[in-house]
Amino acid sequence: MRNTIYKQSNEAQFATVMGLTLREEDVCKLVVQGCSNKEISSELLISERTVETHRANIFRKLDVHNAAELQHDYGGFFDDNLIN
Repeated sequence: MRNTIYKQSNEAQFATVMGLTLREEDVCKLVVQGCSNKEISSELLISERTVETHRANIFRKLDVHNAAELQHDYGGFFDDNLIN
């Protein structure tokens, strides 16, 4: 239970500090996990175009240019091995 609270707190702090919306945070987690736009749209029940928009906003806000850079720079915030 305590680990779950810590994980939620860590992710919420990340989103707040980085200026992400809750939905952008959801998309960011899935991008970091390596999910495609199609997989993300299915998981979150949104269109692929909406996923593209969220990804563009995330990349702009976090000053990254692609998913690999996002995973490298920010993947630790969502790493299940560190905050499970």
